[in-house]
Amino acid sequence: MSHPYLGVQLSDDLRWDTHINYATSKAGRVLGVIRRNSTHCPSRVKATCYKELVRPHLEYSATVWDPYTTKGIQAVEAVQRRAARVTLNDYRRTSSVTQMLRGHTAEILRLMRGLSDTYAPRYYIIAETDQLSEEKVHRFEREKYPGKKDMASYEVQKVPRSREMAQSWLSSVFTTLYATLYSIPLVFRTSPDLFLGLTKVSLVYVEMFCRVETLSLSAQLLYYLADHFLVQWPQLHQRFPRTTYIGRVI
Repeated sequence: MSHPYLGVQLSDDLRWDTHINYATSKAGRVLGVIRRNSTHCPSRVKATCYKELVRPHLEYSATVWDPYTTKGIQAVEAVQRRAARVTLNDYRRTSSVTQMLRGHTAEILRLMRGLSDTYAPRYYIIAETDQLSEEKVHRFEREKYPGKKDMASYEVQKVPRSREMAQSWLSSVFTTLYATLYSIPLVFRTSPDLFLGLTKVSLVYVEMFCRVETLSLSAQLLYYLADHFLVQWPQLHQRFPRTTYIGRVI
């Protein structure tokens, strides 16, 4: 049995499942109203509606009931992922919310904010079809280094994408091989001192925030090759002892 108190559902067993269901259900209903009434609105309007009308239901008293179980985390993330699809008007089953929001780019740029200025020039390697990430890189460089108007301190290098969403595993073998062969000359030409993603090189791999219990395919390939393998969830560190748990970096 639960008892409402100041907008929070308190359960007899002191668990927060009831309140999480209550908050996510309420947020989901509001999100449904936004979807039905903003079909032809631009994405920025939908994003504003989400921030003002939906997110408050998920954040109200979150310091008290912040989910710590996988079930609770997934329930909250389900609403956020649905909101991303509503905002971008993309409901295809083959599309990835992380790819739609370029979450990988956002994470790596947050890490770059703490990188020393001595690492120059900086090379950003992105897929040749990823225009949004390229725009984010240029905007990031302008904001972090406002006095530098030229692009001599950094470069954006484009490589073929190894695998598209919903691409068959058989064809992925050939596209990944092509992307790898294409990238090898780039590595020797740039001779990097630090990989964040030959003189003596340090390979630092930071697993994505959305990976809680399993490694991504890229992480599995680099698990025994990276000098420093960093994860953002303790569950992942427990399953893979070669990793280093650093907490949330975003």
